Amino acid sequence: MRNRILLCGIGVASTMLVASAANASLIYGFNMRGDANQLFSTDTGGFVSGFTTIGGAIGEFPTFAMDMDPTATTLWAVLFDGLNTYGTIDTGTGVFTSMGTLSGPAASDNISGLSVDPTTGDWYISALGGNVATLYRGNIATGSFSAVGDIGFEFNIDLAIDSQGNAYGLDIAVDELLSINLATGAGTLIGPTGINTNFAQGMDFDYATDTLYATMYTSGGTGVFATISTVTGLATVLEDTTPLNAEMEMVVATPIPAPGALALLGLGALVSRRRRR
Repeated sequence: MRNRILLCGIGVASTMLVASAANASLIYGFNMRGDANQLFSTDTGGFVSGFTTIGGAIGEFPTFAMDMDPTATTLWAVLFDGLNTYGTIDTGTGVFTSMGTLSGPAASDNISGLSVDPTTGDWYISALGGNVATLYRGNIATGSFSAVGDIGFEFNIDLAIDSQGNAYGLDIAVDELLSINLATGAGTLIGPTGINTNFAQGMDFDYATDTLYATMYTSGGTGVFATISTVTGLATVLEDTTPLNAEMEMVVATPIPAPGALALLGLGALVSRRRRR
């Protein structure tokens, strides 16, 4: 009987692993460690084991701000080149195609985050300059942005918007997750991540589950791949990324689900909670 139970348990565990791998979402990222400046791909199910360098000709300048469009077909980025050059990155080759320079933020500003609101189609950037972090709204296809307001936290290093249009930032001075009001730009502390982050970070939502994933860099080539709770701000470490020796920006390449799919996702969670009761 014990052997049967053990075999049954192994079967269930194997099924869960297969399901987990099948449900993994594609990730594209940018490694700026050691001036590598190369695009990579991986997935949420096995970040380190699936890490594959694509390469490309993005040039000598890194990007701290990138995001996919809501259909997950076009990868946009803003370069840290003293001009805020924006454009697209070919996910097959890693080649960057310039579309011009941003209007709105100063050329000397560091564009620390880029994200689209899938509920409106508006694009937002977080710009660091003059001891303030400012939220801008605009159109990445034209590069035209206008200031929304001061985020209130000088070192907001990234920006991510979920499928419902809720925006979040990450301040590395206090190591806390922020909620960001897209109408005013104001940031509000949610809570500490529990990770001592430094320098560039990556953060994006998986639209399939509205899970916030992050590549959290702690300096010296060390870091982790984690999820971050939008309720408490606490990060849950999924993998140690130190073997990669990489400082990363990242996006989850999942298209925004149809409204009906989102409703079913919410209904499924409600049924699950009722059954557990």
